[in-house]
Amino acid sequence: MKVMLITALFVLLTVIALPSLNVSSTSATRICAIVLASTSVLSYHGCSSIGLESGISLYGGLMQATPTSYGIDLLLGVIGAMAIIPWAPLSAMRNLHLTSGSVFTMLPTNTYYALLVLFSVSGSSFLVSSASLMSVYLSLEMQSFAVYVLAALYRDSETATNAGLTYFLLGGLSSAFILLGSAQLYASLGVISLEEIYVLLSVGNSTVTVMVAFSLTVLASGLYFKLAAAPFHQWAPDVYDRVPTIVTAWLQTMPKLAVLGLLLELTGGISPVVQGSSEAWSSSLMLVAMLSLIIGSVIGLAQVRIKKLLTYSTISHVGFMLLALGAYSIDAVTSFCFYLAQYSITSLASLMILLAFGYVLRTHSSSSLISRAHTTDLELLSELAGQVTRQPMLCLGMAALLFSMAGVPPFVGFFAKQGVLEASITAEYTGLAFLAILASVVSASYYLKVVRLMYFNTNTTTQSSTTITAQPLTSMHTFMMSIMVLVVSLYVLLPSSFLDSTRSLALSVYQL
Repeated sequence: MKVMLITALFVLLTVIALPSLNVSSTSATRICAIVLASTSVLSYHGCSSIGLESGISLYGGLMQATPTSYGIDLLLGVIGAMAIIPWAPLSAMRNLHLTSGSVFTMLPTNTYYALLVLFSVSGSSFLVSSASLMSVYLSLEMQSFAVYVLAALYRDSETATNAGLTYFLLGGLSSAFILLGSAQLYASLGVISLEEIYVLLSVGNSTVTVMVAFSLTVLASGLYFKLAAAPFHQWAPDVYDRVPTIVTAWLQTMPKLAVLGLLLELTGGISPVVQGSSEAWSSSLMLVAMLSLIIGSVIGLAQVRIKKLLTYSTISHVGFMLLALGAYSIDAVTSFCFYLAQYSITSLASLMILLAFGYVLRTHSSSSLISRAHTTDLELLSELAGQVTRQPMLCLGMAALLFSMAGVPPFVGFFAKQGVLEASITAEYTGLAFLAILASVVSASYYLKVVRLMYFNTNTTTQSSTTITAQPLTSMHTFMMSIMVLVVSLYVLLPSSFLDSTRSLALSVYQL
């Protein structure tokens, strides 16, 4: 997969640099989607390869090929391809741009978008395959710099530029924490290979263990920032809200996939250790999980902006996944893998439907031209009021996804949360499991608030004073939304294939 990604990256970079070749943004994004889909196929075949149970060392020990890395690569390819395929028709978006003066066209106006996407996926793929502290840091920076630029891609927008600058400055701070923790870990143990670190931790003395525990805590703090886990989440609501929705869909799913995959690998190596470093690592996971569950559920109640609400929802979901990692066992790892897969699909689908609302529900009357001149994205929850009469299918899909996020049966989110709670109780973290149940109940109130707005509220002001002009969706956008909503809604009819895949992946991680 990595060879294909790097080859495609250099080819696309060369094509863009040559003035004689005029590659449109639409062609570049389609090529990028095909490359990502192809890499997911290769990763799927790699997962079933014989001899990967204990991993294969590559590039002098800097990288490794394991079932975990191939499994995360598969998710990266599938989710990445689905995230960049759907676009509104180019002509419709150009007309909307000329009519409203919008700088958020929701369509990449240059080929650099595809280039940044490939950079981000390449860094993520290298990150989940990293086998040393050096490759972890370099891969993380490769991924991070791509998303920094992606957040500020719309340079004519003051809000998007501000979000990109905020992301860059605070992201640099988190990278400093990761580098500091890695340097201190190397100073304490004298090795940079993750496998050697795991071995030394199992036989380390008490003095070394204290220093290693501190180093791992600092390193984990930087990784928690990348996940937007509480209390390192303050940057996420503003950044995700200020960038265009199509960029939010990427930022909210892809970087988290890679970092969570890395945390899974690190937890698999550290948890079997019976020293204080393992206790420090597990304690940090549980503490951050608890704070994420509380903050993501409680503060989300006060949100009136749709993307900020979804951001706090993401923080709560990250808390569930960290809870599964902290209660490390075969059942907990299985629940983590399953939760990660369903979260990626549900989060991307919800933002794609929100993007579709922005395409089809824009107003163009003279009374709303000034207020809508800065964006074509939906921003406020109130804009969804009464939309069931205009876009019933989009409202139905959004309602199904929100019910899944809330953990309502028979949607897939219910089974994911059930697995995490059962694993936590089995690992004797009953208090945290009870807290997770309360957080899920609290967060369900703001999910249901969105459903109530769509189905039972009416926006009389908008209906009487504006004229709605519906912009058509592409067939690919509609198809992708339909597939993801059906997976979320009809999982209960065919659960064995998903559970078997996550169970096999969990067994390979737990045995490492």
